[in-house]
Order: sequence, then structure tokens, then C-alpha cells
Amino acid sequence: MSVQELATESPEAEAHVLGACLMATPAYDAVADAARVLGDGAALSPANELVWRAITRLHGRSWPTGVPMVEAELRSTGDLDRAGGPARLSQLAMAACGAGQVEHYAELVQGFAALRRYQGALARAQQTARLVSPTDVPDAIRAHQADLDYLAVGAEADEHFGRLGDDLHEHVKALETPTEAAAVTGLMDLDAVLKMRPGNVIVVAGRPAMGKSAFTLGIALANAGTGRPTLVHSMEMGKSEVLNRVLAARARVGLHHLMDGGPAVEDGDWTRMLRVLPDLMKLPLWMDYAARVTPSRVRHRIKALNRETGRVPLVIIDYVQLMDTTSATAASRRTSGSPTSAGN
Repeated sequence: MSVQELATESPEAEAHVLGACLMATPAYDAVADAARVLGDGAALSPANELVWRAITRLHGRSWPTGVPMVEAELRSTGDLDRAGGPARLSQLAMAACGAGQVEHYAELVQGFAALRRYQGALARAQQTARLVSPTDVPDAIRAHQADLDYLAVGAEADEHFGRLGDDLHEHVKALETPTEAAAVTGLMDLDAVLKMRPGNVIVVAGRPAMGKSAFTLGIALANAGTGRPTLVHSMEMGKSEVLNRVLAARARVGLHHLMDGGPAVEDGDWTRMLRVLPDLMKLPLWMDYAARVTPSRVRHRIKALNRETGRVPLVIIDYVQLMDTTSATAASRRTSGSPTSAGN
């Protein structure tokens, strides 16, 4: 392999992505993460593209994407040898990256593909510059500029571009069907104003110790109480504090009783808590108490709940400023003090 080839492709990154897809489990759908970046797999090498297309075909049928199934799929299409054979599939599986890294390596693969396209555009421009006549230079420059503009914007941008009127008739027809709120807060007046829809991002803001966490936890309980799946990432409050708050609110027990425990919990408190436990245990409410939460982790949780419940959950992050978008750990934030809260 030449030095130029090494500089414009990453076989290791491709292997990491495909390996993760071959090792996908119901708890972690690596294929969905990779597909969001790779699309039809044209950025991959020819052999790896065959493997990727086999994986996506199986995934589209909701079938497993492990090595035996992919091998059988490639064999059925006559592409197994061109994809490298069974041994190559095993090698890819062994090269699988860890959970949460698939998109990173997929973006690296796409980056190298973009680099190859960019170099191709420059090579075409250089070839044109050698052959173009002096009077046609402006046209040649415009053609090269159009080539670069297309690369800069990306072909996928065409999917989001069009005349306003193209989708108007279909939209008006869809208005005949009532639209149910995607989530509720439990506060009727607020729900009437918000009318939460899929994809909405709502920020609850306020000064520290103003009750933002308690408010959003109440929303989680109210939304889950309607049967809608709900996911809460609680980075500021640990499991014990959250459960105490939930029990205190639902059983109408003094929070300070539960925080002290033991003799502080009175007989009446036990009775009220035992009464609400069955309903609380049935709620479609999932909690993630991890102190380190990344966007990738949130996506994985959403996809897992979507598969389990058939619905996309309401997602509450307490709070956004604590999310980790770097490789640095956030584990010490809970104990070392958190920054001023700007919202949940």
C-alpha cells in the first residue's frame, strides 16, 4: 500500500465499525449508530461495503447481525469471497470497538472518504488547468467552484432542500388527524401552553436551589403515570435521594423522615409507602444515575427503550450542563460541587 493510500483511508476505523455491528446485541444497537453516519456504505472499501450492505439488509429485517448470519447473507448473494470470506468476518468481529465509539470511527471513515473526494476535485481542476484555453479560464474556475461547493455542502443536504409548496398539500391533509401530545407535565395549564411534540427541546431554567430537579422529577412521574415511557438521566441527584423524593411525593411522607430513616419513619409512613409501591413499580419510568453522561449514552438509552416499548420516551436530563461532551470524566462533579445551574 502506498503512502498516498495510507493518508486517505483508515482500514482500522472501518474494521472497528463493522466489528461492532457484527457484535451488536439487543442492549446496544451498533448498526443504527453506524447507519446514521455511513448511509449506504459508499465511504467504505469495496470488500467492507459488501459486508456493510449485508449487515444493513439483515438489520432492516430485524434479524441478528452476528458473523453466522452475515456470512449466510453474503453466501446467498454470492458475495462472500469478494468480502474476504468467513475468516475476514471473524477478523472484523475481533476488531470491534467499544460501546459508544461506533459513531466516532464511522465519522472518521466518512472523513477519509471526503478527503478522497476533495483530492479528486483538486486533481480534476489541475487537469483542466493544463488543458483549458485562456479564454475559457473563467468557466473552468466556475466549474471547479461548483465542484467544491457540492463537496462542502454534502449531497445529503438535498434531502432538506425544496420549494415550500412541495410539501404543503401533504401537510394540510395531515391536519385532518388530531395530534396527541408526545409528553405531559401533569400541570394542565402548562400542558395547554407547551403542547409538547416529538423533537421538542424544553429548558427549565432558574437559580440554584429553586426546585428545578424536583419539578422535572414531578414531570417524569406525571408523564410515566399516563403510560408514556419516560427516561431520566439524574446526574445531580443519586439513586437514594431520587427514590426518597419520589416516595415522599407519592406517599405524602415527610422527606426528612426518609432521609433520617430508622425510628424517624413512623408507622403511618410505612403504611402509606406500602400502598403506593405497586403503582410506582409498574411505571414505565427508567432512571440513569450515572455521573458521566454523554450524548451517545443518551441515544443508546433512547433506542433501547424504543425497542422495548415501541415508543420514543420523554427524556429528562438533570442537568444539561453536567453532560460530558469530551473524554474527561465527570465522576467527580457530584462530590466536588456543581457549577451554577442554568437548566435541566
